[in-house]
Amino acid sequence: MSSLAASATASQPNSGSDMESQSASGSSSLCDGVPGTHSLQTSALLNRYATHALYLPNIYIEPSNTGNHEETKKMLCTIFPHWNDESQISVKQFTGGITNMLLECTMYHPNTESHEKVLVRTYGRGTGMIIDRDREFVSHLVINSVNLAPPIHARFGNGLVYGFIEGRSLEFTELADEHLYPLIAAKLGQWHQQVQVDAIEECLAKLRREFRGSKPESNASDLWSVISNWIQLLPEIEGITSSCARNIDIREVQDPHASLGDVLKAELAWLRTQLHSKSPSVASHCDLLSGNVIISEDLSDKLKAGLSASDMEYYMQHNPIAFIDYEYMVKAPRAQKDPTPY
Repeated sequence: MSSLAASATASQPNSGSDMESQSASGSSSLCDGVPGTHSLQTSALLNRYATHALYLPNIYIEPSNTGNHEETKKMLCTIFPHWNDESQISVKQFTGGITNMLLECTMYHPNTESHEKVLVRTYGRGTGMIIDRDREFVSHLVINSVNLAPPIHARFGNGLVYGFIEGRSLEFTELADEHLYPLIAAKLGQWHQQVQVDAIEECLAKLRREFRGSKPESNASDLWSVISNWIQLLPEIEGITSSCARNIDIREVQDPHASLGDVLKAELAWLRTQLHSKSPSVASHCDLLSGNVIISEDLSDKLKAGLSASDMEYYMQHNPIAFIDYEYMVKAPRAQKDPTPY
């Protein structure tokens, strides 16, 4: 894939959580002065979506726990020409990532006493076997285009640079909070309604044709094909094999000598028959752990003090929930209300 600089909705880093403020129309000047890039009109890739990205395939950031982030700072000064003093860039490494290294990078401008903040995420080694990074990249672009994700500023050889959302992630117990779960459900409903899953597939195919000169490399375009691919990669893990053996009476394949792969493929086929024709397929996050749900500091403070009815009415109209990490985003069945009375 050759270097990419696409027309943009936002050419500057943004530290706010209001996604609409990060989507002013216009062309990006982000790639000005960056060697080895060329312009590509976004409409050629994403049709009616307006979005933004710079691609630097030859830059690789080695994940490190030593605190040495000089290469990251150098890359950021390449991406953002007005970040022209590496000594003013501070880097904070987050912990707890399952498949990547995540850095919070802040540029201090002494003349204006202002700050700009972005996130840099490197892919974990070997994760490309189970995660389609092209799909993740295109999905993020499209989600940002409908104001449901922060701007994506650049993709480099083994990672992404994208906007920072102010706030905090949820604790897992908060997913059942009576004030939060309606907001989470409403935000997920926005995803299902506004993100056109077929557009992501079309954009992905166009991107690969334009920059790789090839057809799509993976047929993992929905949840079923992704899980099927994972099953093929799964070794005979003793714990899972033992669990399957203990539950032989309820599984689809009751042959005690069947391989783990055969057992799981049959279970997946059964699950698909139960869900596939009963629920529409939509663009789904597929990884909504509590840590991937972000709430604003304002909402967090009011949760501690106690939310009033007027507060909830305001938040339902101005939903402060945001979702992050789109690695596993793919087409999947939408939840349906069970008509069976309790």
